[in-house]
Amino acid sequence: PSGFSHRMRMTQPWGSNSMTSTRNDPSWPELQRASRAVLLVDVVDSVRLYAQDERGSVRRWQAFVQEVLTIMLPQHEGHLVRSNGDGLVLDFPAVPGALRCAFDLQASAARANEGLPPGQWMSLRAGIDTGDIYVDALDIQGRVVNMAARLSTLAQPGEVIVSAPVRDRLIPGVDSEIEDLGPCFFKNA
Repeated sequence: PSGFSHRMRMTQPWGSNSMTSTRNDPSWPELQRASRAVLLVDVVDSVRLYAQDERGSVRRWQAFVQEVLTIMLPQHEGHLVRSNGDGLVLDFPAVPGALRCAFDLQASAARANEGLPPGQWMSLRAGIDTGDIYVDALDIQGRVVNMAARLSTLAQPGEVIVSAPVRDRLIPGVDSEIEDLGPCFFKNA
């Protein structure tokens, strides 16, 4: 029935070698370090939106991602790492581009909501962190990526939450006004 899920544990047969190690596999993408600003964006209550109008929500998300790809990322020198249907992972060479893009994303979502009842709004929350990450041809990884994801969970709809390293790279009065949330503690951080 709709709305129900089952918890399942999958196990591999004892001694199975179906998982191969990538540690020494020369075909696996080469890993490099880079200093980047990572922006993670998430749609608030996406499960509810998709349950109300799955096709309409998918179409709105597609239009939003198209605007991000064709307008926002080129303007702010950003790169789409991945889209998962209700969120984006983006990276930038510098903090100001990531922050300006985050504000543009929020403004775009607000424009897309005009004329819709509040229950159908696609609201975004975002988190930004900066520092050294690991980059390969497929993905970005590391503490900074994980922290951006955790910061986004603190954001209310329409908010952008940034780490202290991001704050330290902003120019007061030019980039934005910041409200200090004080120390935030995350599980396993």
